[in-house]
Amino acid sequence: MSSSHSMAPGPLLPWVPKTLVTARESKVTKSNPTTRAPSRTAPWSTGHSRAPNSKHMGILMDDATLKFYDVIPGALISLCIWHYDGWTELVLAAVEGDPSKMSCLGISEDTFYRTANSQHFKGEQWRQWTAQRAFVALYISAHRGHVDAVQYLLGLGANCLAKSPLGRTPLHVVAAMGRTDCVQPLLEHGASIHDRDLKSDTPITIARRLKRGHLERKMFLLYWMIKSGSRDPDLVARKALEKSSPGVETRRSTILIS
Repeated sequence: MSSSHSMAPGPLLPWVPKTLVTARESKVTKSNPTTRAPSRTAPWSTGHSRAPNSKHMGILMDDATLKFYDVIPGALISLCIWHYDGWTELVLAAVEGDPSKMSCLGISEDTFYRTANSQHFKGEQWRQWTAQRAFVALYISAHRGHVDAVQYLLGLGANCLAKSPLGRTPLHVVAAMGRTDCVQPLLEHGASIHDRDLKSDTPITIARRLKRGHLERKMFLLYWMIKSGSRDPDLVARKALEKSSPGVETRRSTILIS
């Protein structure tokens, strides 16, 4: 399952498939007209509105954008997951943030879960299949802000450094959606504030552009605290700024990371 979304300011349409996209998450804005469509490997269909009070059904193809489909600002989009390879159940469990459901849906190598497609997989092919499912579940959970599910998936070995086709990591989507509680577990498992997507955006620059100053500072300080092993945020901030570009406020650091 692989696709992605634009990180322009405004509400974002995540690349992960969902049976229902809420108005807040699917609203198209003038500043975000080029939301990326899903890949064929993450099949879903969409009913989208090109004009008020009109409905159109279609399939979003690889690398297409909402602008390409003439979706106007203010339109609402409903995504439908295709019933293929068990994705529907996994996506719903991740949207709910339910680890007990996800654990039974093929997110680890030792799972007994099989689909008509995966029952023939062995070795590296099986590892890639389960790893992809774990990453998608992690990405959705991070997008929704389900910190318990994020911690569970990271503990199972879900790769927080994996990327969507446009280079977005779970930390990118956390920054975009303002999911502050999910920052620390991702950073503790190796996520980087410096990872760039194909547009050269990092989680830090996304948070800055969306005016999430508290989240930006928290990511910056926690990243360097974990990297240095220090528990003194003021000391960490001073040293980190010697190595990083300016622009991140560090005064009263002990308060900013709370």
